[in-house]
Amino acid sequence: MILWVGTIMIIFFYAWQHRAKTISDRHEKLSLRIEEANSIVSDYYQLSLQQATPEDQAKKQALKVPSSIRYGTDGSLTAFHYTQVGVSGL
Repeated sequence: MILWVGTIMIIFFYAWQHRAKTISDRHEKLSLRIEEANSIVSDYYQLSLQQATPEDQAKKQALKVPSSIRYGTDGSLTAFHYTQVGVSGL
């Protein structure tokens, strides 16, 4: 009985460690993909600031390139454009 409990505990411990490593690896891969996309978008933003590329064209190109970056075998990154709005008087 003690042998079975020990074996089950070892199996659960190994499974938990494997899960944590898998999550850590995925987090690292996703972080790298986000850095790549951010770098690409930043380059197009700099081109629009220098007026080397019209702003509308730079936006289209900046969103087009990261859409081809894949995360994993079936995932993709999504870029959002948003404007922050401040609320005063709270």
